Amino acid sequence: MQTKIKQNPLLWLLLLLTAWACLTAPDWGQKTASGQNSWLESASGEMTGREAAPRLGFGGLAEEWASGALVVAKSAVAPVEKFSNYIFKEGADHGKDAVFRSLGYDASHSGSLAATYEEQALSKFSSGDFTLGKLDAYGQRINIGIELPGIGGAAGKTSYLNSGWMMLDENAIKLNTPFSGFTK
Repeated sequence: MQTKIKQNPLLWLLLLLTAWACLTAPDWGQKTASGQNSWLESASGEMTGREAAPRLGFGGLAEEWASGALVVAKSAVAPVEKFSNYIFKEGADHGKDAVFRSLGYDASHSGSLAATYEEQALSKFSSGDFTLGKLDAYGQRINIGIELPGIGGAAGKTSYLNSGWMMLDENAIKLNTPFSGFTK
């Protein structure tokens, strides 16, 4: 083996890169700002809230969810500005407003949309009905499906929207984005 390494500069490079990676690797036991092991949480989106609770350090919640009990979360905050100043922002080119407008909503409905999101998200978060999103220095993101009924001329229509939330702790979440795609 020594002879092969001396004769092949690519093997030397591989050996040096491996050594460098080992020496500069993060401390796998180090806690992130949210208090979780980031390397453990690398798989996102496939894990439900019930499955994620023990890995997020919410062991008590996992036991309650597993027993079928409803966990009473304290708050789900959906700032009205996420709708009035983002979704319905004049001149915005993200196109997300089209989804809401097709259901009869406009900027004047921002308050009622925020209330609908808070109500549904709180219920779903409490029952563990969410999937994990990205975990980084800002915290753990989760995805919650919102069932949004049409109003006015769109009454009778319903859209199933994916919304992005940030877990503040095991009892509170805050809306990051009202629409990140459809669930159905």
